[in-house]
Amino acid sequence: MKKFKVFGLAAVVLALAASPVLAAEFIAPESKTDANISTLQQDVHKNLYIAGAAVTINGKIQGDLAAAGGVVTVNGDVEKGLLLAGGNLNLNAAVGENARIAGGNVSINAPVGGDLLVGGGNITIAQKAKVGGDLVIGGGNVLLDADVAGNVKIGGGNVTINGKVSGNVEVMANQNLTFGPASQVLGKVSFKGPQEAVVKPGAKVGVITYTHINKRVAHRSGIIGLLIIGSLFKLIMLLVAAVVLAWLLPSKISAVVAEAKAKPWHSLGFGVLVVILSPILGVILMATVLGIYLGMIVFMIFGLLMIISAILSLFYVGNQVWSWYHRDAIANRWRDLGLGALITLILGFIPIVGWVILLVIWLITLGALKRYTYQEAFGK
Repeated sequence: MKKFKVFGLAAVVLALAASPVLAAEFIAPESKTDANISTLQQDVHKNLYIAGAAVTINGKIQGDLAAAGGVVTVNGDVEKGLLLAGGNLNLNAAVGENARIAGGNVSINAPVGGDLLVGGGNITIAQKAKVGGDLVIGGGNVLLDADVAGNVKIGGGNVTINGKVSGNVEVMANQNLTFGPASQVLGKVSFKGPQEAVVKPGAKVGVITYTHINKRVAHRSGIIGLLIIGSLFKLIMLLVAAVVLAWLLPSKISAVVAEAKAKPWHSLGFGVLVVILSPILGVILMATVLGIYLGMIVFMIFGLLMIISAILSLFYVGNQVWSWYHRDAIANRWRDLGLGALITLILGFIPIVGWVILLVIWLITLGALKRYTYQEAFGK
């Protein structure tokens, strides 16, 4: 990539999400009391989607791997693309093609054949983690010891480069940029930050094009980059929650989606009323003093409905779009989820129009969810 194009990267990231239409495996916790998952070393999975509290993948993956959890460790080689999200992420096995990773603490200890996109707080890319394509990073503390065959673009706080980069290097850091003694850059180097880069003895770095910017400007630019990564991370979290809900409550998801499709305008109106009236009711109850707890319950239920409707909107939009082209198609919640996630991501990067469409979709789903829960509770 000669340019970091948000739309191109976004499409590649979630192109994986559409693959369940063809052939994929989904693994969620088997026990509702134990959310940890570990695959066996001898197992071979194809296009695996897996989520849990602590996830360990020991077997090989044919095709793509998408994994999310509090702690995710990948010990088995991935033939094609990789998508990881979670708190602590450890990549200890080779990835054949592109890798997209977002988490709190990220440790990459194995080669990536294609491009690598990483977002996180603390990011370490070890020496043996060679990158076959371009590298794009948004993070706090970044340590790059690996060789990179393509270009490198980094936005972060403290950035250290101590490997060989065959392409160009572009860095914006609101604190420091350091080139270690083992670093070598064959292309051009440009750096924006509050102070000039530190080049250690032994480093082979050419002329550094330096632009001084104060910490506030650098911090703001870093926030924009993190927001882009954050939008991907948010969608990944929705996908994880959607997989779990699809596993726990498949029939209820289908019922809400059917309600939204059957009466979209009714559901939209109902959703608008829920958004307007719920906070008002909560405030009124809390203002009476005696109704403080009831008001808190109203706000909690409203918040829960908002979250669940955001998750269910992925199924709804995917089902709706698919039905436009295949009216007689058999229902498939995994297909709907993958397609819905892809469309949601694309719309999220379209200013104003895309955001309005997403708002309407969410309101329709919220209204349908509220109508369905009301009918379930009161039988009307």
